[in-house]
Amino acid sequence: MTTKPMERRAKKKKWEKILEEMKNPVVPLTKEERIRGIKRANAELFKILKEELSLNQIKIIADPMRTGKTYKSIEQLIPLMAKSGVNLIIMTAPLNGIITQNLDHLKDVAHNRGYHVENNPFRVLKLLNRGDRVITYLSNAGAYSVDNVGAKILKKIDLDQVKVGTIVDEGDYGSISDKGLTNASKGTPGPKFLATMYNFLKQICAKSPYTYLLTATPNYEQDGFIISADKCSFKVLKPRKGGEQNIY
Repeated sequence: MTTKPMERRAKKKKWEKILEEMKNPVVPLTKEERIRGIKRANAELFKILKEELSLNQIKIIADPMRTGKTYKSIEQLIPLMAKSGVNLIIMTAPLNGIITQNLDHLKDVAHNRGYHVENNPFRVLKLLNRGDRVITYLSNAGAYSVDNVGAKILKKIDLDQVKVGTIVDEGDYGSISDKGLTNASKGTPGPKFLATMYNFLKQICAKSPYTYLLTATPNYEQDGFIISADKCSFKVLKPRKGGEQNIY
């Protein structure tokens, strides 16, 4: 359970960082500069992704809104995990509309990398048992609720035998590690918060370094201002710049 002094210290550190970043504000870019900047940032991020292989760590890809985080994750993370021998990739999004929007692109990339796209837990397990590789693309509710698809799959596989990776879209609130940290981490009390996303991901990140979460707004815990309630911690892979969102 967090305390008021902890909340105040976290907020003070956060604002000190923001004020320091504002001393060097980002100048708005032209469309051509913006495109070049995104490509350069993507190349830098891919280099970091290949080198950052720590266990017990949820890796945060924190990019501004409207820079194609989901598109980029499909283009970069799936090939990276395919080369690393990941058998099962669990992708999640907060809304079914986001899944529908990205599904065709995902299927193309999955096919080219030798993955089936399948959400039925029984068929997922059958494919894994015969040695095939699978990507499942679920809503956050469908993945992390105690009796839903993601939980059913995770209960039935041996994480020492099946290498699993995750791509979690917009997980800045759901991934908080304990209900006692919700107010300090995100400014939202969570008396009914069960930390099901965090508890799901910590099982995977204990065995696999390929546990990724996308967000434009990391919470205080993800930014390192608050210590996580369990041994699975967070790391923002690429530092953000003050005013960065304004250029997009």
